[in-house]
Amino acid sequence: MLFHCTESSAFWLKFTRRWLLKFKQVITLTECVVHNGYHNNIKNKQALNVTLLLAKYHIFATSSCDGKLSFESFLLRLQNHLEILKQSYTAANKSHQFLSIYGNLL
Repeated sequence: MLFHCTESSAFWLKFTRRWLLKFKQVITLTECVVHNGYHNNIKNKQALNVTLLLAKYHIFATSSCDGKLSFESFLLRLQNHLEILKQSYTAANKSHQFLSIYGNLL
């Protein structure tokens, strides 16, 4: 369900394409990376792992509700999550840090 089924495979393909578009960075999402996160020292690792975690949650939540996996609805969920993160960073006077980590996702 999380990685091998047709719908989730298409989801992860869109995920990697979007990552390339936003960060100009090619990532390879293996089943291990999807399950455990990205451990290599790459630029944007924190943003990638947070986004992967949210994507996994989105797949789970979608399968629990109506079963229709939509990448567009994931992007809405991501934007909502980023807005909450932005508010937290801003409250801690660290908005510059938020932008350096997550700015490309906005």
